[in-house]
Amino acid sequence: MFKSVKTKILILQSSILLLIALLMGFTSHFMIIKHLTSVQKKCLANIASLYADEINHYICDEKDKLIRISESREVLDYAKKDKELPLISYFAKLKDDFSVLSYINKEGVEKVKLVKNKVSENLRDLSKTIIFQNALMKPNDVVILPIEKYSELGVPVMRLAIAKNFYFGNEFIGLISGTIPLSKITKNLSKVKIGDTGFISIIDNEGNILSYPQKDKIFTKIFGNGEEADNLISNATSLNSGFVRASILNLDGFFAYTPIKDMRWSIIVTLPYKEFMAAPNSMRNISIIIFTLVLLVGWLISFAFSNKITNPLLKLASATLLISKGDFSQKIDIKSRDEIGRLAVSFNKMTEDLSASIEKEKQLLENEKKNSKEKEALIREIYHRTNNNMQVIQAMLVLRAAYIQNDEIKRTFSEIENKIHAMGLVHKMLYNSKDLSSINLKEYVHDLVYFLVQSSNISLDRISLKLNVDPVFLLIDTAIPCGLILNELMSNSLKHAFPGEKIGEIAITISKKEEIVEICFSDNGIGVSDDFNFFTQSTLGLKTIITITKHQLKGNIKFEVKSGVTCHIQFHDNLYTPRI
Repeated sequence: MFKSVKTKILILQSSILLLIALLMGFTSHFMIIKHLTSVQKKCLANIASLYADEINHYICDEKDKLIRISESREVLDYAKKDKELPLISYFAKLKDDFSVLSYINKEGVEKVKLVKNKVSENLRDLSKTIIFQNALMKPNDVVILPIEKYSELGVPVMRLAIAKNFYFGNEFIGLISGTIPLSKITKNLSKVKIGDTGFISIIDNEGNILSYPQKDKIFTKIFGNGEEADNLISNATSLNSGFVRASILNLDGFFAYTPIKDMRWSIIVTLPYKEFMAAPNSMRNISIIIFTLVLLVGWLISFAFSNKITNPLLKLASATLLISKGDFSQKIDIKSRDEIGRLAVSFNKMTEDLSASIEKEKQLLENEKKNSKEKEALIREIYHRTNNNMQVIQAMLVLRAAYIQNDEIKRTFSEIENKIHAMGLVHKMLYNSKDLSSINLKEYVHDLVYFLVQSSNISLDRISLKLNVDPVFLLIDTAIPCGLILNELMSNSLKHAFPGEKIGEIAITISKKEEIVEICFSDNGIGVSDDFNFFTQSTLGLKTIITITKHQLKGNIKFEVKSGVTCHIQFHDNLYTPRI
């Protein structure tokens, strides 16, 4: 299926890297979830325990306050002397502690009652109620009734009561009842921030919801989906502690629960699973990016490693193919000390011997060739070597520029490289052409322009090229100056006409009528100011264009500033005569 050795190596190494990345990704993702679950378990359990203690302490404080009220001088005076006003005044001072305070006599009838700091005329006989009977069973001790909805307040409340006896003897002097709104007990729960969507709720030992963010759920039965939810409800109503992931009231999440034993309630701390997974999912996405980068780096290393193995083999294969076509000048430049290196040495020796043998036979034939053929070969070799020398110079400039820190000097090096490439491209095309004296300007302009765009690192999606070049053939003496002019014009437009990310177009039109060649170069960039003089205020690049046009090509040049800059150049193509 895969015939290339290089392809096989890359596929094998890429598969190994991908497998490692996937294993590491899945492993790290599950480890993160496991760790975060453990962290959340401790955190939610601590919150549940903290607020269970807080509510317990609050209720204990309220019980102590009710005991102190029952022992107050005002209550005792009312029991003995029926002093109502002092008791009302005393009850009024306690409005912040109890929304409803009432004094109930030993017959179970409310005698004094303040509702929201106002004396109530709605006095009831409570002798048959649970609160009165339970209080009598535990004199001088505070009893607490289950949460109920109190009609005079219209909200769920907790009622506390204490049956007071005299210090000496068992004579019952009355009962003090205090009522606290449930919202006052749970007010701090709504302020607790558990992530962005977590919350705290309370249920009693019957499974009734006493506190929940959605008010319509209060006084309804708690329910869940699945075995884990059933276990949670069972444990919470049995006043046990625990932590579990379950679906309660159609909400999938983590739940930590702990009892408020004195009240026979359980406090439940909830963190929705969707919010819990937000952090692992975010870390997973970051891990995917990291693993992708690692995979890319690994692939690049694999590519370099495979190149080290396959490139020598490709060189051998390429050289063998060229030799089979009669090119015995091929030399394999492999200096490694392994088997491939020894094979390359043997191959080069074989090629030299074969080349020497064939050269002897060719020598006899070459002596019979015409002088024109010898001249053509010599000139073609000169073109070839000239192009090679220019490429060497260009490569040396590139290597040298890599060690230069100054941006201005780097740009100068780049401009020199482009000029050398423009001149070298002429020799390259002459070397490859059948006619050794002239080149096709259409092919030359295409190669030169796209090289300059590529070397400037500008995307063709941003700056489009519109080339309309007739198949004009120019001698080398004319082609090189044209190449230098086009190099300067292109470089100037790419550098100055489209600042930032400006989108634009560069158009080049070259035509020939009779013996006159006309070049029109234009761009739709930012242009220049109206008072700019191209001939007196020109830069080095413009001076180069003007000088080459007037002195080397003996031509005319003019500039127009309209939706960018346009340059018109005309010259005769018969300035020089063919040398071959």
